[in-house]
Amino acid sequence: MIQLTVSVKDIAELLYGSGSITSTKNLMTRAQEGTDIHKYWQNLYLEEDKKEVFCQLVHERNDLSLTISGRIDGVLNRENEIIIEEIKSTHMDFDQLEIDTVPAHMAQAKIYAYIYSLTN
Repeated sequence: MIQLTVSVKDIAELLYGSGSITSTKNLMTRAQEGTDIHKYWQNLYLEEDKKEVFCQLVHERNDLSLTISGRIDGVLNRENEIIIEEIKSTHMDFDQLEIDTVPAHMAQAKIYAYIYSLTN
């Protein structure tokens, strides 16, 4: 059986063409900023909220096994509704942001929500 493994982020970026060419120094700075923002935001979570929730979906057909996995930044339960959070950071002014400014980001959250709904 052929086994393929892919991350939720890679699928979203492949389908929606996210990413850019930038310097290694800038990538390192942005990565650290992203980590700091994740920590800040997740520290605001309630005690019962879950951080960095692993999710995985395995689909098998014929001689192929496809595993899709990733980590959901936050799973929150508010008034009996589950909220899936995918934390992103930006240097853009919030007034310039639209729901589809970076379509891969929303796609990533939707894939996580789909996998979470199937497995929970």
